[in-house]
Amino acid sequence: MNWNDIFPITDTIWASFLVLSVIMLVPSLTSRIRFPQIAGLIITGVLIGENGLGLIENHGDIQFFSRIGLLFIMFFAGLETDIEEMRKNKFWGILFGFLTFAVPFVLCMTVCTLLFGFSREMSLVIGCIMGSHTLISFPVISHKGLSSLKSVAISLTGALMAILLALIVFAYVQAEAKGNEGFNPLLFLLKIALYTFVIIFFYPRLARSFFKKVNNSFSHCLFVLILLFLSTGLASTIGLEGILGAFLAGLVLGRYIPSTSPLMVRLDFIGNTFFIPIFLLYTGMLTDISNVHDNLNILYLSGLLLLAGTLAKWLPSFIIQKCCKLARHDRMILFGLSESHAAGALAIAMGGYNLGIVDGTAISAIILVVLFSCLLSNFITERGADLLLKSGTSDSSLYSQQERQLVCLSGEATTQPLMDTAIALRPTRSKTETVGLYVTVGGEHISKYISEGRHILSEASSIAASADMPFITQNRVGTSIPASILHSADEYSATDIIVGLPPKHNLTGLFYESFLTTLTAGTSRQLIFLRLTVPLSMTRRITVLIQDISIAQCRLDKSLDVIRRLGTQIGCHVEFFGKPDMMDYVKDQGKFFNSNLAKCSPINDPEDIKLIFGNLNDDHLFVTIRNREAITSQQEATLVSIYKSLPAIKSDCGIMLLYPETAGIELKPVSSVRTERDMLKMLRI
Repeated sequence: MNWNDIFPITDTIWASFLVLSVIMLVPSLTSRIRFPQIAGLIITGVLIGENGLGLIENHGDIQFFSRIGLLFIMFFAGLETDIEEMRKNKFWGILFGFLTFAVPFVLCMTVCTLLFGFSREMSLVIGCIMGSHTLISFPVISHKGLSSLKSVAISLTGALMAILLALIVFAYVQAEAKGNEGFNPLLFLLKIALYTFVIIFFYPRLARSFFKKVNNSFSHCLFVLILLFLSTGLASTIGLEGILGAFLAGLVLGRYIPSTSPLMVRLDFIGNTFFIPIFLLYTGMLTDISNVHDNLNILYLSGLLLLAGTLAKWLPSFIIQKCCKLARHDRMILFGLSESHAAGALAIAMGGYNLGIVDGTAISAIILVVLFSCLLSNFITERGADLLLKSGTSDSSLYSQQERQLVCLSGEATTQPLMDTAIALRPTRSKTETVGLYVTVGGEHISKYISEGRHILSEASSIAASADMPFITQNRVGTSIPASILHSADEYSATDIIVGLPPKHNLTGLFYESFLTTLTAGTSRQLIFLRLTVPLSMTRRITVLIQDISIAQCRLDKSLDVIRRLGTQIGCHVEFFGKPDMMDYVKDQGKFFNSNLAKCSPINDPEDIKLIFGNLNDDHLFVTIRNREAITSQQEATLVSIYKSLPAIKSDCGIMLLYPETAGIELKPVSSVRTERDMLKMLRI
């Protein structure tokens, strides 16, 4: 049995074995030698493909999975786009997109016409190929948590603009080649506008309706994939590249898929573990270097196109960097993300080849350009991202990696909201376990409550596992609910305690006097009391009321970071209310609080609080940051007044009572409450 009897592999099972083995081994090998993983997969594709060692055929199955992988790259780019940053820099993004298309288009078309004597139509097609670009190195930005950068927002807008201009020009060339003189660019743009309107108008409504009615993360994942492929198919129907549809779907749905949610973890696993690596392998497998020796024009053409295209992509990056006063690493990110030519280039090239506009020599040269531009793009983007991280200018949370949350679970109705909140507030890439606590008060039916506790803690563990969050549980029996919570917080060194609020009709004086006041007086840790009426990702607005708080005696900055993280994760607007000096403090807390997502409204008249309540809807979250210190009777009356007004809110909005971490106050001893059993029943409803 010789080599040709075994390879190339044609059996689907063995081909899958080889591809999956490569996907598993190559990233681990490249990380050991500090070589970019994306570049490693592309080069491996060159080696194992038909044009390399011939280990595997470029059959339809790999092409099918590869196309889905490209859609996932563009979908993730849309999901992780900072909409506010994109809107704020839309002028620079559109300008960058125009320049990053026009400069390579003109330069490469001139090279093809003057140096190689290509026809006008062929030069136009190659100009379109070099003017467009694909965000092949975006996973580098995503994995390093830099998606919210200004330079990234400009790059994403520019990529959308560049591929759109390339497709418009190519559509004109296609119409001319087919003898269709009736091609109307305005009609083409009208179809694009109509398609965009349909996606932007209907997708959010479909997502909100589905996520509210269906509480199953597996169904959520399937629903998102259906919308992704529907958007892609509709884009192809009107003559656009499917990657534009995938990007637009991600842009619209990103609001409903928090980056740390179980749904995002599942999508990330499907895309980055399987489909995207296959796309990178397939890109390498398309490269044919076997006929370079026989036809040196392929090498000359690919070399000149790569040189001209690289220079033409660097120039717009340099111009935008200087105009926006960005740093050197931002220019590298702009350049790196716009350098690669992949899906759009190959689609236009094959379309031109099928029409007889582009010959075989140009196709081989373009595939070489795709290979080396992808490698170069990855190197530049990774270098720019590493420089940014070393500079220490990237956004980071005030939460340290050692801080730990204690989630107090009490019933099935509050388990999902509390776990979603804990996941959203968890520090990125933290290895510290979150603690799930269920308290049972000793009594006649203790075995029944212990069994219920196991069930609820098991459900919470499943939610945590789906979000890849380390999670430990404790099913505790005690004589006092507040004392049991505080003992567990001491035992696990918890820094934040998250507790579920009872439903609206159970927010009575008993809860306030016997539980909330007792718990807040017994600890200086940050306390978060929460009641959500819609899924966290469906929250459209966060309204924050800040009381008169001694900034010197509490970690108000940490409590504001809770609001910042929630607003960032669910992408909703946040409006702060409080006295003018407190609003000035909020504005000084950083980029997020000075962005379009956050608004500060000073108030002095207590009657304004009633107006705040009157503007709340069921998909809003009302947050009050409160003082727990031993205060005067007049201030206590103010606290009680605000508390008593909460149940009177007409709309069933979500409520969060946030008590900042304090220092230097005398804690009151926690005593057993006479009505522990009634309190336990109230919390579990």
